[in-house]
Amino acid sequence: MRFPYVLAILCALLLVAVVLLVLETRAVAELAGRNERLARAAQLECEAAVAQVEASSRELTATSGQLATTERERDAARAATERLEHELARAAAQVVQMTDAVKAAKARADASVAAAKAESMRALEPMPEGVRLCLQALHACLKADGFSDLRFLRARALDDNALHDVEMLQAADDRLGANLVVAKRMTAKLERSTGQLVLTFYEGTRNGDGERVELDESGWPLIVAPVSGHLIEERLPHLVECTGEYPSPEKQAAEVRPTDVDPVTRMQWLERFEVLLGEAGTTERLDVRRFRGMEQGHFLGAELLATDARGHVQFGAACERLAVEVDERAGIVSLVLRDGQLRRGLAESTITAEGYRILLPKLRPERASEIMLGLVVRK
Repeated sequence: MRFPYVLAILCALLLVAVVLLVLETRAVAELAGRNERLARAAQLECEAAVAQVEASSRELTATSGQLATTERERDAARAATERLEHELARAAAQVVQMTDAVKAAKARADASVAAAKAESMRALEPMPEGVRLCLQALHACLKADGFSDLRFLRARALDDNALHDVEMLQAADDRLGANLVVAKRMTAKLERSTGQLVLTFYEGTRNGDGERVELDESGWPLIVAPVSGHLIEERLPHLVECTGEYPSPEKQAAEVRPTDVDPVTRMQWLERFEVLLGEAGTTERLDVRRFRGMEQGHFLGAELLATDARGHVQFGAACERLAVEVDERAGIVSLVLRDGQLRRGLAESTITAEGYRILLPKLRPERASEIMLGLVVRK
């Protein structure tokens, strides 16, 4: 009887255990399910957190990149600013230098303008009377010796055997050009023994092959020879410095031909030729530049130059004999050249003893005789 009862108790205990086990299992299942849900939620939250962290990391990386970019841009901007400041400082220094240079240039220009204005005012001032008379005497002496191609335009002072602020024009042989000499000072030295006059120009310029060239520091000498020393020494005592001794009278007499004329006489006749040919009415302007002597109404060793209205040479001639020929019956006057050479351009022809005649159309025989004091040749 006890076994069934025990069995029943065991069964009841077993049943209770099963029930408890079931209940426990259900509780465990519920707990497992709840834990699984919690774990899943936690996983989701973890994944969200990871995603957020990754997003934050990416954002932080992007922000770091932006910050790095901004830093580089800031450094670049700082470097550019420093470079611009340096360039600005250099530009400011250049502006100051340019301003100083402009001021200096303006000062030089103002000084040049003032000097040019003063020089212009001085140029308008008349030459001192003593200087003017000296230049007149110098021109007369040069012309008397046949050097009419030298002409002094002006000078400002004469002292210590020198002319100051001199301008001299030397015409070319063909009259197509000229050498203009501008100098602060000019001296004149006469060598009596050789009849050589040396005009030396200092501190200035002259023409040289069509360009202005500076005069040498030692001066630029212009040699004029032969000249009549006695006339120059007599007319220009305050300008010309004389050296040496004149040749003996016997030597001078041996060198002088009977037909030669003295410089004063030569100058007087050249002036008469200037008046005569000025009234001649020829197409070209005729100029008897020089001659050596006179014989039986003829002028010996003469040179003639013909120029147009612009001063250009049309022809030139050098002849042994030149005369003013009048034909009273026909009422005409001619200039006759004999025994020489006629040059027209590059062509050169011979003038024979028969003569080469140049008609002086506006002159009448009586007027020509009057100007030439009767020293004419009648046809």
